[in-house]
Amino acid sequence: MSEPLIVTTLRGKAQSLESYIATCEDQLVRARADLAHVLAVLGMYSLEDPQAVPPSFNMRYLYKHGEVTRIVLEALAEGPKTSRQLAVYAIRKKDGLDAGNEHLVREMTHRIATGMSKLVHRRTVVRDGTVPNGAGRAAVWRLAA
Repeated sequence: MSEPLIVTTLRGKAQSLESYIATCEDQLVRARADLAHVLAVLGMYSLEDPQAVPPSFNMRYLYKHGEVTRIVLEALAEGPKTSRQLAVYAIRKKDGLDAGNEHLVREMTHRIATGMSKLVHRRTVVRDGTVPNGAGRAAVWRLAA
């Protein structure tokens, strides 16, 4: 005598569910591996620490368009400053950034020194000589008269 139809149907359904569970378990293993890789990369960049700036961080996303220029002009209104002093000033003005982070200060100094040529061209600022620094000499900037 053959099995009742319900038993045959339920066995087929059980096999189908076992196959589905095996597929889901394979996907779960892959998803856990992917998550481990993403967490490892996050750990490399220490993005849980808001003051940490990774070495390959794109500086233009830290400030809005024109914000650095506005901060530089605000700082120069107080008196002449070097590019590094302007960089430290700009970093301190932005909440959540660490002016003690040497990488950030160096990158911001480079960005400001590069951008000063535009302000000189507009005759907004002038170069007011140089001062000695650890690596040679640094330009001093002031607002144009």
